[in-house]
Amino acid sequence: MRWALDEGRLRRCAIEAVTAWPPRGSEGEPAEEQATQARQRADETARHVVDGVLRETDDPPPVSYELVHGDAVEVLVQLSQRAQLLVVGTHGVSSIRHAALGSVSEACAMQAGCPVVVVPPRSAAESGDDVAVRR
Repeated sequence: MRWALDEGRLRRCAIEAVTAWPPRGSEGEPAEEQATQARQRADETARHVVDGVLRETDDPPPVSYELVHGDAVEVLVQLSQRAQLLVVGTHGVSSIRHAALGSVSEACAMQAGCPVVVVPPRSAAESGDDVAVRR
């Protein structure tokens, strides 16, 4: 997020932070309740990350955030069709998990309709950030 804000300030363009939220929950809960909980968690995480980085940034560009229901790769690739640049972060996931599940950043780099920048986490504490940023 910090990298995207710095780049947005240099390019004098707005930033749109996008979080994709596929519903996940425990079995036995109604699907609607699971979806509501997943959306609330995604919203809280996105706002926490974006607001935290904005507080630490001098003269940030305009920033909006959007929650989109769906698979992260599908959502970001679709939105990249109208973007100037797609900025995605990495989690530092192990190669075993990557081999089994794939990588959102890798898939976006291969399928996006605009240039893609993949930004690694600055520290282990930041590796849990789950926010994708696009302009």
